[in-house]
Amino acid sequence: MNPVLRIVALRCIIRVENETSSKIIISRMTRILSEESRGRVLGSAKRVAGFFCLTKDARALLIASAILMGAWSFVVPIFDAPDEPSHWQYARYLRHNKKLPEYTAMFQEANSPPLYYLLVAPFAKHSEVPPHLVWIDNDGFLSVPSPPRFMQISYSDFGRYWPIRITRLATIFISLFTVLFCYKGGLEAAGNERTGLLAGALAAFLPQFTFRGMNVSNDAMVAALGSLTVYILIRMVKRGTSGRIAIAAGIAMAGAFLSKATALFFPGAFALTVLTERIPINRRLKLLCLGAGTSLVLAAPWLLDNQLKYGDPLAKGAMSSVVPFLIQHKSITSPYFLHLFPRSTAMSLAGVFGWMNVPMPAWIYRVFTGLVLVAAAGYAVGLIRRQISWRLTVTLASIVALNIFVVVDINLMFDQPQGRYMFPALAAIAVLGALGLEGVLSRPSFIRRLPIVALLLLNLYVLFAVVLPAYWPEPQMATTPAVAALTPGSFSGLSRAKDGDDLTVTGDNPQIVMNTDLPAESYNFLTFNIRGAPDHVGPTGFAYLKMCGCDPAPDWRIPFKWKCDGTERKIIIPLYSYPEWQGRLAELRLILADPPDSSLMGTRVQISGAELVSFISDTTGP
Repeated sequence: MNPVLRIVALRCIIRVENETSSKIIISRMTRILSEESRGRVLGSAKRVAGFFCLTKDARALLIASAILMGAWSFVVPIFDAPDEPSHWQYARYLRHNKKLPEYTAMFQEANSPPLYYLLVAPFAKHSEVPPHLVWIDNDGFLSVPSPPRFMQISYSDFGRYWPIRITRLATIFISLFTVLFCYKGGLEAAGNERTGLLAGALAAFLPQFTFRGMNVSNDAMVAALGSLTVYILIRMVKRGTSGRIAIAAGIAMAGAFLSKATALFFPGAFALTVLTERIPINRRLKLLCLGAGTSLVLAAPWLLDNQLKYGDPLAKGAMSSVVPFLIQHKSITSPYFLHLFPRSTAMSLAGVFGWMNVPMPAWIYRVFTGLVLVAAAGYAVGLIRRQISWRLTVTLASIVALNIFVVVDINLMFDQPQGRYMFPALAAIAVLGALGLEGVLSRPSFIRRLPIVALLLLNLYVLFAVVLPAYWPEPQMATTPAVAALTPGSFSGLSRAKDGDDLTVTGDNPQIVMNTDLPAESYNFLTFNIRGAPDHVGPTGFAYLKMCGCDPAPDWRIPFKWKCDGTERKIIIPLYSYPEWQGRLAELRLILADPPDSSLMGTRVQISGAELVSFISDTTGP
């Protein structure tokens, strides 16, 4: 072969071999990288699975907590919990309209961050809602004829409102993460499962937590993500801070804040934890910026939206126009913060149910007070013996203290001494309590389990001996929608005005008589509208009812107040609450002055819309 051709052929062969080798090398490297990536993914998945791989005792704690909250969700009537109707309204609006509601008097929870509602919106299908059993009377006070019930309930309700009940069950699932991260926080803080189980039990069996943890409410979400944040901060103290854990803390803090604004204090605790790390200052500042920056970026869209809509990132300025009746400005030196605030906040953190109107017996609050004192003493011993880290103590105590500052700030503007506002710090409280109790418990394992069992039994006692009899059995009321209009038949001491439908008072004992024949058992309330002018001192009238079908036929008088100031007002009389309301109504008289009052003569009054009804509110739902 020609030498030149031989050289060319040799070069071609070398090039082909080089290209083949390159392809092989690239293929092998791709396979190696692919295997490495898969390995990393699998490793991460194994770590996550390992985190949620719990011991038998931890699983039992979660199961017991789930069953307990499930029982509370059926014992407590639908909407008989603070603001549950408004939280349901928010979730329904988000599901139906795919946007955030405007913060107005009609949407009093619309200033809340949206994360919880986004999670439960898929469950928020249309549902009937229970009818109200309370109303604002003409003096501006809340009328509660069957305390502590705010809703009209019956045993048939257990077959109704299932979209709301399912949303409650979804909320219970969220609440279980609070128990999990309290357990994990205690385990991380002490290095033993006993402390973790005790911390988890302190949260899981706290009566207020089981009550709020099953309601349709963002309290459950802020408790869960607040507990995750606390766990991450404890882990930073025990294992050191890295870029990855700082980002995780930022995500958790943003999640807690986007669940409820009461969690806005966590960046302060995060900063304290990072700045007390024994690493170079520039490294600390980088980690601080990384975590805080992550949190700010995630929270910024909601804050900016509020700024654009209400001129305030937290929409606090809009509260004066949306809920002016709730605003009670006071200074930090007010006696309120020395007496009512600490006592009511502490009591409601342990447990006050319903619409803050179902307290526990006094001895239970004393039990919790004793538990706090014992835990504090044990914690002090642990610090003295150097069994508990001072840095961990500072981190956990800062979380609790900062949360208290937030609650105080709320109460500078409102009278809201409610322990549920401490739920972002619930895990920190539980871990502090568990570490303290561990310091005074003796070594045998069965002794260490006694507080957990005792807390569970105490919670069951509260549920079945306090909450259940507060609501059940149901009041004797009509449960089927019914309306009967009542028409005036005759007047006494009244005459028709020349213009309109007004009546002029011509005697000192004005009366309107309505004859009828209706069964009492079908109706619960008498309602009517009344307006009088000119201004007059608010007179007291009464409804005179004559019943038939009973032996002997009873009749009685039910007083009511009205204002003669030119404004039409609605009068609601809860007939069902009177034992005489039985048989059939034969005659109704509305007597406008009791005792007779001659100064009313010449006054013009109008009475309209007189009805017997079974419900005083709409039940179709939002």
